[in-house]
Amino acid sequence: MASSSVITESILSVAAIVSIAIVLAAFIPGLYYIESAQRSYVAQLKTELETDVKIIFASGAEGSTEVKIWVKNTGYTAISSTLIGSGSDLFFGPKGAFQHIPFNNTSPPTWSYVIVNDLDDDGEWDPQETIQIQVSLTSGLSAGDYYVRFSVYTGSYDEYWFSI
Repeated sequence: MASSSVITESILSVAAIVSIAIVLAAFIPGLYYIESAQRSYVAQLKTELETDVKIIFASGAEGSTEVKIWVKNTGYTAISSTLIGSGSDLFFGPKGAFQHIPFNNTSPPTWSYVIVNDLDDDGEWDPQETIQIQVSLTSGLSAGDYYVRFSVYTGSYDEYWFSI
C-alpha cells in the first residue's frame, strides 16, 4: 500500500511541476513585453522632462509685416535642426485672434529661424543657445496686444505677450 501512495505522489509532483512550467512559459513573454513598454515610456518621459524652452523677447512695429521672436533652449537636451521646424508649432496673433503659423510656408503667414548663438557651431539647438524666429505675416501689425506660443516636438512650450 505504501508503494502505491509513493507512486501517486510522484506522479502528482511531476504533474504539478509540468503545470507550473506551462504557466510560466505563458506569462514570461508577457512580462518581457511589459518591461519593454515600461522602458520605452521612461525614455520618452526623460526626453520630455529634459526639453524646455523659454521665449525671452518678441518685437514688431506698427505697420510691419514681420515679427521677431527670441527663444532660448533652457532644457538639458539638444534639439536637432530638423525638429526645430518640422516638430515645433508657433501660434501668433492679436489678443483673441491668434493662429497657427506654418513653418517655411511658400507664402505668408510663415516662420523661419536662425540659431543666433550656436556656441559649438554644430547646427543643433543646444542647451543655453538661442534661436531667432522671424514671422512673416500677410498684413501689417496694428497697435494692440499680441500673443506668441512656441512649442517643441515634446510638447514643452512657452507663452509670451507683447504690445505694439
